[in-house]
Amino acid sequence: MDKHSNVLVFINKMNISINISRFMYPLLFFILYQELYAQTWEEIDMHFPLGDTIELKWSDVTTFTNKDTGWLSTAWVEEVESGKFDFNRKIYRTEDGGKNWEPKYLNRSDLVIEYAKAYSIYSMEPDYFIAIYNDSVAGALISEDGGETWINSRINDEHLLYRISRIHFFDDLNGIAFNNKRWFTSDGGYTWEKSNDSFENETPSDVCFVNDSLGWMVSGGNIYATDSGYLANTTDGGKTWQYQDSLMFMELSGVDFIDSLKGFAVTGLRNIIYSTEDGGEHWNWQGFTGLDEFGFNDIGFLDEEHGWILASGGRVMQTADGGQTWEVQLGDFNSSLGKLIILKKDKVAYIFGNKDNKTLVLYRADLSTLAVTSEEEKVPDKFYLTQNYPNPFNPLTTIRYQLTEPGNVKLEIFDIKGRLVDSIVNEYQPAGYYSIVWDADNSSSGLYFYRLQTDGFTAVKKCVKLK
Repeated sequence: MDKHSNVLVFINKMNISINISRFMYPLLFFILYQELYAQTWEEIDMHFPLGDTIELKWSDVTTFTNKDTGWLSTAWVEEVESGKFDFNRKIYRTEDGGKNWEPKYLNRSDLVIEYAKAYSIYSMEPDYFIAIYNDSVAGALISEDGGETWINSRINDEHLLYRISRIHFFDDLNGIAFNNKRWFTSDGGYTWEKSNDSFENETPSDVCFVNDSLGWMVSGGNIYATDSGYLANTTDGGKTWQYQDSLMFMELSGVDFIDSLKGFAVTGLRNIIYSTEDGGEHWNWQGFTGLDEFGFNDIGFLDEEHGWILASGGRVMQTADGGQTWEVQLGDFNSSLGKLIILKKDKVAYIFGNKDNKTLVLYRADLSTLAVTSEEEKVPDKFYLTQNYPNPFNPLTTIRYQLTEPGNVKLEIFDIKGRLVDSIVNEYQPAGYYSIVWDADNSSSGLYFYRLQTDGFTAVKKCVKLK
């Protein structure tokens, strides 16, 4: 018997009939609604091979390439006969959405606290997987056949000062990895080169890219102050980074952007959500009463309306209105939920964490039933041209505009003397929302004007390119 049947049986046992007073109907509806709503997330019964166990292991590292194929990395300390301790790391793979896990790689090494850390992992295709490690030397494990064979490639002749916290690939070949430095690959992860940018700070706790150029990173640590994080962004694919806030009020644990302008960040210390509507130039914050003892571990959005936050205490919070309001959707108080994975293409989400501080736990949600309305499907209620972001910029900046009706559209760039520099858009466009990136690499630094012209609307704004 399912949960909804239990509710109906309870009602019958209480002899509730037509005599139910009117105020009870909303209450019963609320109970049924909560039951239906909570069923969005389903705990996966994880199975491992005989003799293997998920007990007494810890992991904050998991990834899913699609709704079926996922990878998991665990690490644990084991005492050996000599009385010493080994540091064991294992990589698993699932092909059925997290129910059954098969070990694909085991590394057993002497426990050296100074540099032995868990793997950081990334999977760009179901069979293509990479794990970056940090032992006496730093390197990358790569498999292109689902973990059947492995190639071991060094990153550095010495161990890294800080563990790699995040890996992101822009395409099959080009990627970036993060610790206190940035590391770049152009051959699918086989070789990596350290960036020479001047950005110095603690390893980021989370990273978000909205395209090949524009991204953000946040941190739960700061080299300038205790109990403070930072927020930085890039406009050139991670080659250089700039602070948007070098001393964020709280240590930040997660960040996600819906598009180039609208984004969110959360802190692991308090129940606070930061939000921006202008790409991070300005941030507002929202607190929650009744959750003062809880912090937020991660945040992610399926689309511009539906998003989730992992809160400490095993809570999952959801918004269906683009972050204006949030409601507790799941409360597994025995679990610590730390990783949210949203597969937008497959309309599936996974939550990964630990139960009772010792057992791995995995939740799955089918998001295909959510009513998703993309910006392209909406019709704006007014013409509008936004301020470009970032501004000042070098060399890329994003310009957004909205059209209430179809028509011929021109978006042009002029220099300070009124001379046409670039024609970005010159075509017929339907009503809707638009986002255009202007690459000013071939233009000199200085003040520019960009003008939007349609059949019934004209607007002009200023922008500045830096050297």
